[in-house]
Amino acid sequence: MADLADAAFRANLRNISADPGAVRAHDELLARACVYGYLYDRHFLHSPELLLNELRWLRATSRPEPPGNCLHPPRFSEQRDGLLETLVQRFQNELDYRESLGPQEAPQRGALAAATRRTGERPALGETVRQSSVAKRDSD
Repeated sequence: MADLADAAFRANLRNISADPGAVRAHDELLARACVYGYLYDRHFLHSPELLLNELRWLRATSRPEPPGNCLHPPRFSEQRDGLLETLVQRFQNELDYRESLGPQEAPQRGALAAATRRTGERPALGETVRQSSVAKRDSD
């Protein structure tokens, strides 16, 4: 997805001087390229729980921030937030479905994925959302 988003953004750049539609699409395509580029080949892609936690952290901290080549930062932020919300819902629905399956139907998970299950839970109201790369102390 990162490669596709980047390719679409770069293709749009070629048309930006001649096509008003390309100007309107610029920030949307840039937001997709930034979000998927951030997610590309990271440690949290090893489980849906870790990915969901990272997506929530991005959404809570309004990251990635609008880059310097952004034409309209509020539009970029709106597109980024919408994409992150869609991805959070998608992976939360996948986890909810997986948990609704009986033990015989559920896909087998490794010990690491089972040990990290806590990160896929919905954060409690007022709970701090942490980036998945930040270690959580046992006292937390």
